[in-house]
Amino acid sequence: MCNYKEMMYKGEPSQGKEFYELLYQSDEFTSELGKVTLASSKLEAEIILLLKRKGITDNYEKATLGKLIAIVKKDNLVDHCLFL
Repeated sequence: MCNYKEMMYKGEPSQGKEFYELLYQSDEFTSELGKVTLASSKLEAEIILLLKRKGITDNYEKATLGKLIAIVKKDNLVDHCLFL
């Protein structure tokens, strides 16, 4: 078994499964990925609250972030510059 920390920080190329294993072994990467995931979930929750406050009745309870953004754009709920 290879030493993932040594490979990751020496800049040695990796591909396929090995690439993902390197990312998985990185506490720094997984910690930052967790923060991004939480921020994305928070944004989804805030958009759903906005849609409810505005009386939008599209089926958005299980929508992805992309679908939620499409609904917001379709109903002109925010300045278009936010999504350029």
